[in-house]
Amino acid sequence: MFGRRGWLPIAAFLIGCQTASVRPNGVPGGGGNGGGQGLLGAGGAGGATTSDTPCTSCTDFPKDPIIENGAPVGAPGQFGPAGSGSPTGGACLLEPQSGAIYPRNWLRPRVRFVPSPGHDLFEIRITAPGQVNDLIVYTTNTSWTMPRAIWTAVAARPLSGPLLITVRSLSSTMVGAPVAVSAASSLTVVPADALGSIVYWTTSGGSALKGFRAGDETVVDVLRPSNAAAGCVGCHTSTPDGEFVGFAASDDPATGIPSRIDLRSANGQGLQPSFLTDAAKTLLQRRPQQVPSFSGGHWKTGDRIALTMLLLAGKHQLVWTDLEATSGAQGTGWGIVNRQGDSGEVSLPVFTHSGDRVFYSQTQMVMSSIDQNDGDIWQVPWNARQGGAATPVAGASDPAWNEFFPSLSTDDKFLAFTRLPKGGFTRGNLGDEVFIVPADGGTPVRMVANDPPACLGRTSPGVMNSWPKWAADRTIVGDKTYYWIVFSSARANGVTPQLYLAGVVVSGQTVTTYPAVYLWNQPETEANHTPAWDNFKIIVP
Repeated sequence: MFGRRGWLPIAAFLIGCQTASVRPNGVPGGGGNGGGQGLLGAGGAGGATTSDTPCTSCTDFPKDPIIENGAPVGAPGQFGPAGSGSPTGGACLLEPQSGAIYPRNWLRPRVRFVPSPGHDLFEIRITAPGQVNDLIVYTTNTSWTMPRAIWTAVAARPLSGPLLITVRSLSSTMVGAPVAVSAASSLTVVPADALGSIVYWTTSGGSALKGFRAGDETVVDVLRPSNAAAGCVGCHTSTPDGEFVGFAASDDPATGIPSRIDLRSANGQGLQPSFLTDAAKTLLQRRPQQVPSFSGGHWKTGDRIALTMLLLAGKHQLVWTDLEATSGAQGTGWGIVNRQGDSGEVSLPVFTHSGDRVFYSQTQMVMSSIDQNDGDIWQVPWNARQGGAATPVAGASDPAWNEFFPSLSTDDKFLAFTRLPKGGFTRGNLGDEVFIVPADGGTPVRMVANDPPACLGRTSPGVMNSWPKWAADRTIVGDKTYYWIVFSSARANGVTPQLYLAGVVVSGQTVTTYPAVYLWNQPETEANHTPAWDNFKIIVP
């Protein structure tokens, strides 16, 4: 299931899995910005806007500045006229990364920056179209989160343009200290929701699955080894109804191998589903078995299927298991999906939400359960469990690249995946980058979210952008369809993976990707990987 490699603690990289079902709703309104590339049209639906009227002459931003965290009352007078200052020595804005788009139902926006040495007094200024006042904050902290009341008001109606953020700084101990001003950062709040819940794997303090719903400011335990009868829990996904987490488990807390498959409730109680038969439990216990995947197209009484990769006769095969099976016989309780034309091994299978196809990473050898250095993304028809002709996905099967960790958008139109040059191993590789391509094949698009803020001094490849997962639904607003992707990256310090959000907007044949947004509700000292995004029914106090 996992093993040791490089910098990752406990298990080198325990791989999470594909999200599942689609639950659309209607949406009015319009919005979005940025340039893009021709790729593919899309459709869908999502939540509803609070107001269709852009803000004009609004007073959501207070007239008077906010002075907090020990900043002196006279701080405004120390900075001089608005906008004055030198860009030399200006703060490096880490959050928000300029150009990012932001779901209106998400965490309150946070401003975080690295100041020049010796600077200890800061002015944060946020300008928004239609707001009478600028939002001005004086603080001694290098991190500031927008108050809930202000964010609620701003998110309640569409804006005609982005929020513009600048930070001015100085040394409070120096009389007449020069003022430094950062480069401006822009953040566009779009009239679209990011729906569902995210459950991710952490390897800090022992393995565990943690999660949160859209907009939650804290995370909760979803599953730990102690309530899963395991020594280690890891790669995971949601059942299409959101009731259960399907995951890989191991009795060995140190290495996580060999792994088996289990299903437990997402509410933190660790209950197995009542429909899971003894025969199915026995089949899921086979080792080594990894990476469960489910489909809303095969999730009803009499048709509940789990897809996994299972080592049989020295080769990882694409295997289905009937979770309601009364017999463990091959062909009845389980079977191998035929992949005509593919003599390789299977890694990381992904069921389409409709249940008509299976995508997977094809490789000549799977090492240490999921590690590979020669992967390409292939697909095969489901064909009532019989499979058929397997074919490589154009744009995700380039012989020069190792392509892996496939994930399908909620409408099955787009495929996100991780890639690095052929020969590089998949797990915890700092060279990983995230790409998207039409599920039917096309030209791959490198996501802008791979790139950290330039002033951070780190570049991609080199920061391990990996394991992309699409949101539980997409949203149509006017002629734009908004998708969201969560992924892990070690950009903050080059070592510890954390979770980031990125927007993808489709308009006609143009796909535009945007810079990443850090998820500040996760514990920033923990190693967090392999998110899964669906309608997990997690319980938040």
